Amino acid sequence: ILPAALVSGFQFPLLVGLLGQGDRALGRQVGLAAGCNTAGAILGSLERFIGILIENYAGWMPTWLAPQQVSVLSITERTGEFCEKVAQSLNDQGFRVASDLRNEKISYKIREHTLQRVPYLLVVGDREVDANSVAVRRRDGKDLGVMSIAAFTELLAKDVASRGRAILED
Repeated sequence: ILPAALVSGFQFPLLVGLLGQGDRALGRQVGLAAGCNTAGAILGSLERFIGILIENYAGWMPTWLAPQQVSVLSITERTGEFCEKVAQSLNDQGFRVASDLRNEKISYKIREHTLQRVPYLLVVGDREVDANSVAVRRRDGKDLGVMSIAAFTELLAKDVASRGRAILED
């Protein structure tokens, strides 16, 4: 059950002319009095929470919370099929992955995906295809080097399982 927010408004009745006769039941002549409107916001508090969370992290969501966890970037058109295979493999394991096969410079792609705050960037060139591996970069610019797909999957699963808690070995 989602938490609900109850909102009371004192200006809205004045704006739309919701006026009553005052306390005639008590025998007092008060004249016209404005009421109070009440509205329930079932999802309002959840939406505010998500907004505060995004603002707090400035878009740098922990890996488990990021809308896209991994971007697979191809250096050349020849590596496109391998990139799709890697992306599909990670996607089948439940990770949120997208591949970028556009014919753009790799430095442009890296910058673009870093600005999108994607936690991990996998760069795939001819050497990586030959070695059945990927070059891994984090969004903070740290290069983690070349590793096998299985090793990266293990690293990603460990990062997601930590739920954003700091890893002291880092």
